[in-house]
Amino acid sequence: MSDQNEKPILTDPEPEEPKRKKRRPRKKKEDKKEEESIQQEQTQEQTQESVSQEKMNEQDILDDLGVNVNFQFLMTIRDILVNITPRVNWNSNELIPVGMVIRDLNNISANVSEQLSQSDIKNNEEEEEEDDDEEDFADADETSEVIN
Repeated sequence: MSDQNEKPILTDPEPEEPKRKKRRPRKKKEDKKEEESIQQEQTQEQTQESVSQEKMNEQDILDDLGVNVNFQFLMTIRDILVNITPRVNWNSNELIPVGMVIRDLNNISANVSEQLSQSDIKNNEEEEEEDDDEEDFADADETSEVIN
């Protein structure tokens, strides 16, 4: 009887359903927050880069900028720095910049003194030439009077 109860296996097996592609798991809120924070960091970096570029441009402009300053004002600053240096406990990283400023102010003073001395020499030479020219004219007037 067992033969009768068994069914012959002649039928085709049921076709399998086509395999579906695996879906990506849905992003959790944390993932979205992470992406947003990454985007914010990127935008912050971009803005920081643009700000640093603007500062560099401003620094270049300031480096090229010339300002007319009274010479006496510069010498007063130099004298103040020279007088306070022994009294102040400078840090080692402050000594070099202060020394460089004093050196630069001394160089400016020397250049100005040299220019003044050169201009004095030129003025003296011009005055001597003018005096010689006036004497020539005076001699010419005297001779013209004699001839007349």
